This record gives sequence, structure tokens and C-alpha cells, in this order.
Amino acid sequence: MNLNNFILEIPELVYDQKELVSIFDQCKPYGRIKGLKWRKKPRKIVSIEDATCLVIQYGENMMLDSSKKDLSYDLLQHSYIKNIIEKFNFSHRIDSGNIDILWYRSGFEFEPHVDHYAAATMMWPIIPATGGAPIDFYSLDKVKYTPGEAGGFRDILNADDIIYTHYYNTTFPTIFNSHWIHGVRRIDHERVYLRLRINESFDSIVKKYKNGTLIK
Repeated sequence: MNLNNFILEIPELVYDQKELVSIFDQCKPYGRIKGLKWRKKPRKIVSIEDATCLVIQYGENMMLDSSKKDLSYDLLQHSYIKNIIEKFNFSHRIDSGNIDILWYRSGFEFEPHVDHYAAATMMWPIIPATGGAPIDFYSLDKVKYTPGEAGGFRDILNADDIIYTHYYNTTFPTIFNSHWIHGVRRIDHERVYLRLRINESFDSIVKKYKNGTLIK
């Protein structure tokens, strides 16, 4: 198995998990509920208190509740986040809309899916200190799809189709291939990550890393 199809770890860039915990504590009140077009639409928008998946982000991209516009939150106002992201050389400008915090609560499950809003994704685990629930990557044998085409595969794929499970490191970031089918099985404990959505192909990023041009 070629892990370069799924995961790229960046051990050169150690981060301070405690600093990100502090930032998360400051911005918790800005958590909102986000929707995905391919997921089953809820009959009603649950309360922030009852939601199992919240996001802290800048702008209104896929926000379910338009009354929460005042909760738009620019994570780049934190110099620590800005500095760790500016260490990378991507093919496009990173702005506030590329960065968010994913806040999963007990009971959340992210079914097998492909992202349409990012070709690659970088993660910095915040909570728990151990990194929490891993990410799974699935076999493509049962499905046909165009890379980058958004969609869920709950009715086609199950745990037997998982071909690789990755446990995130909590001292340096990891980039994964968002255009490969992936998901997170039901979690039992709070799981909070800083996320960077990257509009550059995973293959391109891996090549840059190998030739020494990804990190400034």
C-alpha cells in the first residue's frame, strides 16, 4: 500500500497543542452548525447545545442558520495560527475562508465521503491531547466517482471496506487527500481540530514536499 495516496505527515513543523487549546477556548462561543449538500438534510436545525458537529469559521459557506452571521470568526486574527500556516508554499493564496476549527462531540459520525471544497486538507489536533478518533480511508473497488465530486457512500461502503486507518500525530500537522473516500467512525469523546482546506492537488503537495519546496 502506498501511503502517499492518502497521508503526508510534516514532522519538520512541530506545533504547540496547548496554544491551540487556548485559542479554541477563546472562540468556543462562535461555534455554528454547517451543512453538506450530499448529507441527509435535518428536519430541523438542532440547537448549538445538542449538535454533535460544530465549526468555527469565517464567512457563511454552508452555514445552516443564517441568523448566526454575527458568529463569523476570523481565525487568522490569531498570530500563532497565521504564523504556522504561512510556513507553507501552496499554489494559491490562503485566506481566512480556508481555515476553520472542527468541533466534533460524542456521538458524531462522518460517513464515507469525498470533499468538493478542498483537494487536500491539513489537520492540527487540538483536543484530546492524544489526537482522538482516527481518519479512515476506503477501497475504491465498489464505487465509481470523479475525483473531487462531492458525495457520501454510506449505503455502499462499510467498515469492511476500510483499507487504511490513520491516527493523527499531536506534535506536527498532517495533510490528507480529500479526494480519496474517507470518513470518521462514531466518536465517543470530544474531538477538536484546526483545519486548513487546500485548493491544490494532493499529488502536487507530495511532490513539493519531496523536492523541498513545500515548506518556506
